[in-house]
Amino acid sequence: MSNSGGEVEIITALLLANSATPCSRFTIIGTYAEDSDGFLKHAALLKNSTSVSLDDSVNVWHTGPPIVSGPVAEAQFGRTQIVAHTIADCKLRPSECDAIVNFLASVDKYHRTASVLPLQQYVIVPHHQWVVAPETNRRIRRRFNCAGFVIEAFVSAGIQLMDVDNLPLASREDVEFAFPDFRRLAEASERVQERVGFHGMEDFGITGDGPWPIALPGYLFHACDRGENAGEFTTFIVSSVEKARFPTP
Repeated sequence: MSNSGGEVEIITALLLANSATPCSRFTIIGTYAEDSDGFLKHAALLKNSTSVSLDDSVNVWHTGPPIVSGPVAEAQFGRTQIVAHTIADCKLRPSECDAIVNFLASVDKYHRTASVLPLQQYVIVPHHQWVVAPETNRRIRRRFNCAGFVIEAFVSAGIQLMDVDNLPLASREDVEFAFPDFRRLAEASERVQERVGFHGMEDFGITGDGPWPIALPGYLFHACDRGENAGEFTTFIVSSVEKARFPTP
């Protein structure tokens, strides 16, 4: 699979409770928000090839937060399972899997210190961001939202799943629906905020009154759901915030 086209086998499925679906390594796993009419609140990468059924808890690499992308973060933070509701299995080539393995290792090495708190590893806009040391102007680690983590993992393999420079604009209402924990944190005590690294919504790129171009998890599944057009891969252009729901109502 590559951005240059060619034969691509892309399978996107709504998992059924009575049917285990074989999934390749780095299949994109999605979790629905409760009572959301198909709104996906989270996306992650399946750690290892396995069969997955609806509501299975599966082992993943992801940005929770925190980022869990390898043994360093796994030992420090844990939280490596999510509940599976949807999948996008792109049947990656071995070389593409190797590139994602290298990406995960590079991200993992940035988080060898407990001083990097979970929310300091997270950003909403843009979908990923480098943190630069002010003294040296050297890149020291990366922040992601959950979709951004998946997007950049695929970018490392030469696959641009979606056009991240032309995302639809999400309103403050969309933000509060997509990231409900942040609203609760904004109302929490300073002690709680400090413990998890919450420094206000501006720290996550949510400045002013909006709207904002946010990479939402549901977009990933539309990017992989090509139907009859699955033979040649092209970068997906997200047409509206409604694509945060999969399938679109």
